[in-house]
Amino acid sequence: MGVALQVSPANRVSNPAIAVDAGGNALAVWQELSAGTGHIWASRFIAAQGWSTAKLIGPAAGNSANPRVTFDSNGRAIAVWEQIDAGSVYDIWADRFK
Repeated sequence: MGVALQVSPANRVSNPAIAVDAGGNALAVWQELSAGTGHIWASRFIAAQGWSTAKLIGPAAGNSANPRVTFDSNGRAIAVWEQIDAGSVYDIWADRFK
């Protein structure tokens, strides 16, 4: 059975990635394009509660793309993505979820 995760209908969504831990909890990440700029968003799935409200995890400035996510052996999720700032500076950013 599929479950739809609600995202902003005004923005274009792409590059989804999801990881699931041994307990059935998950983290979904994706890129939302708003006014020509990509931002990285995430939502957690807690097995007993369902999906959380999506939240912006990438910086508001610059262009974010290509999110990926995994869980470590302790059940912490780690999301990484490409961050393109002014002057075409490419960086790798990450966010850890407990």
